[in-house]
Amino acid sequence: MPAKPKPKRERVQLPGWLKPKGAPRGKAFPPGNAYAWRPGESGNPAGTPGPKLSTRLAEALNLPMPADRQKAYWELIAAGASMGEIAAFAIALMTADGDLSAAGFIADRTEGAPEQTVRQVAMTSDDLAKARDDVAAWERERRGQPAVVPPVEVVEPTPKRRRRAKRAGGA
Repeated sequence: MPAKPKPKRERVQLPGWLKPKGAPRGKAFPPGNAYAWRPGESGNPAGTPGPKLSTRLAEALNLPMPADRQKAYWELIAAGASMGEIAAFAIALMTADGDLSAAGFIADRTEGAPEQTVRQVAMTSDDLAKARDDVAAWERERRGQPAVVPPVEVVEPTPKRRRRAKRAGGA
């Protein structure tokens, strides 16, 4: 009995960034081509990078909400959108779905993260001993028994730290 012929598999054309490493990425320019790069010339002679992610996110937020999201993704790909534009579109859709982490990401990138202030207070060993006594008294009152407060290693602040604490509004 003759062997059954195997069905032919359809070959799918992969985008360039999905091709396996070492695979050729197209044909080289033939010698004398006017568009080939000269030796020592960069592929980006102007040196101008594309728009930042924050710019793309701001643009994606102004796009109308698509009725068919899958179709919208394919239209972006067909139009030659960059990975950054597609990622910004995806994050904008996640935000529209109510994903608060995506909304926070967009806010941080487009408006900047809110300023965080850290207040450093310098304590002397006398302040620390008084605080320990206050905690012990509060524990005794609350439980009706003596509290065991572990000893704390006291590190005296350096003059530089004292100046910083004064500027920050500390002691």
